[in-house]
Amino acid sequence: MAISFALARPTWKTWASDVSADALAVARENALRLGAPEVVFRQGHLFGAAPKGERFSLITANPPYIASGELPTLQPDVRDHEPRLALLGGDDGLDLVRELVHQAPQFLTEGGVLALEVGAGQAEKTRTLMRERGLRNIQTRKDLAGHERVVLGIHAQT
Repeated sequence: MAISFALARPTWKTWASDVSADALAVARENALRLGAPEVVFRQGHLFGAAPKGERFSLITANPPYIASGELPTLQPDVRDHEPRLALLGGDDGLDLVRELVHQAPQFLTEGGVLALEVGAGQAEKTRTLMRERGLRNIQTRKDLAGHERVVLGIHAQT
């Protein structure tokens, strides 16, 4: 996602993070290959990769959102070849979504947006989490199959 933003909005300061060094290495190669060398890549768990005191006007994430019990139902090319770390989001698939929603307000600017990709059937719970954390103007976007796939909310300091 960071590479796409960097290419579409070259004046933006774009950061990307991942807990996986291997994933970051692939992302760096892709950024260079696609002509987006200005993306800053940092390794760490969620906001642990952000510099102290940094605030963002947009935070996006595609966290692992597959519920542990759903692993056997995934397509073999995904189930058998993708790292579990990139797929599994706990018993209900929302462990990292909860963590992101909880932490994001302290890293968002006033009016900043949090946008999360979620699994099919997880949008309502994600909207509730965002509302409980004080995010406003919560909306969803559907994927091409008609599933609510992205949930976004705006940070408004109180």
